[in-house]
Amino acid sequence: PQMVVTMIRHHGDCVPVQAASYGALGWLCAGQSGPDEEGRLRRDTIMGAGALPLIIAGMRAHPSHAAVQQTGCHALSALARGQVQAIVEAMAAAGALAAVVTGMQEHRDRTGVQENGCIALGTICCERHMGGNVFGVDESVSQAAASVGALAAMVNSLRAMKGGATLDRCSSALRLFVGWGEGSAARRASALQLGAEPAWLK
Repeated sequence: PQMVVTMIRHHGDCVPVQAASYGALGWLCAGQSGPDEEGRLRRDTIMGAGALPLIIAGMRAHPSHAAVQQTGCHALSALARGQVQAIVEAMAAAGALAAVVTGMQEHRDRTGVQENGCIALGTICCERHMGGNVFGVDESVSQAAASVGALAAMVNSLRAMKGGATLDRCSSALRLFVGWGEGSAARRASALQLGAEPAWLK
């Protein structure tokens, strides 16, 4: 992971390097090659190497490049997986949600950006669970999501989709965002007011 982060740091102007590196980080911290504990350790290593601000900076620097936005969203969602409070709080504070929403707005016709963007927003903003208890969405994350219009971005993305597996995955991300604990009723009502189909929230 450190080598990949070094590549991102030293090749900020090279779009192919940025896109490929974000994709690699997403794969590494998702734990796809072993148990989830391995993924957690990789996420810790990647965060410790300073990847988060580099990913966000790269997405901001290359807004017109769909590959950067798509793989950047994937990397952010993979880092947020596991619902580690410190990581999602750091993401909210660093502007990750704004970067995702901007990427989705810039590439409304790119399915990969829309799907990965929805999944990133749902993963970053989902409720934390521990021992069967629902702890809700952290307030700082909730405020950051509201300030950048994250829910509207997700609903607009879903409304433009024609169905199929992509719609299913993105509606699952919307349900994660809305949640089931405290505050979920208000988020559900907001989603419906923005034009969400009730079926997406079931």
